[in-house]
Amino acid sequence: MRSYQQDNYDLCILLLDTGARLSEITTLRWENINLKTGTISLYRSKVGNESILHMTDRIKNVLNRRMKSRSSEFIFTDRNGSSKKSVAGIRSAIKRAGLEDCTLHTMRHTAATRLVQAGMPLYEVSNILGHSNILMTARYAHLAKADVSKRARDILNGDNHTSYKNQSTSKKPEKYTHFYQAGTQSDPYSSLMDLDLPIPDNFSISTK
Repeated sequence: MRSYQQDNYDLCILLLDTGARLSEITTLRWENINLKTGTISLYRSKVGNESILHMTDRIKNVLNRRMKSRSSEFIFTDRNGSSKKSVAGIRSAIKRAGLEDCTLHTMRHTAATRLVQAGMPLYEVSNILGHSNILMTARYAHLAKADVSKRARDILNGDNHTSYKNQSTSKKPEKYTHFYQAGTQSDPYSSLMDLDLPIPDNFSISTK
């Protein structure tokens, strides 16, 4: 007989790796599972649409194991074989762990956050979550913006390091055009060298 703790663990894995609502997973039937193609046909009663979700490796392992001992049309069941309704054990575990402001719905937010931070566009995340309106997914937009800023930083850092590397390995041009302002003797080439900035090979400034 499958353990109560194992049931709760398996349920959490599906919630975390699908981003589905609790009611969508607890009412999930075996007829909606295709282990050969690794897909889940998930009907979303709250918004009246259906999604095809591809299983993660963790989900495949869970469902393959549960398939061997299934005794109901539902993947998660109560003791009488109907769809699972009690999740008190998971809520108690969250409380014992001292996770403040954490609920079962937090697992859905966690899945969405992971997808957005990995670079998935918001409209695709909206499709995965089964949102009826992309405005519901907009709550995660700030995560995408932060990630875009980090990617911009990495790109600029990479370009800067490449420029300095090229400068250190390139020879100083033999000829360059001097530029003298009235009453000064400033040399732009020397000024750039003092700033330790990369100087292009075709560097030239005239007084025209």
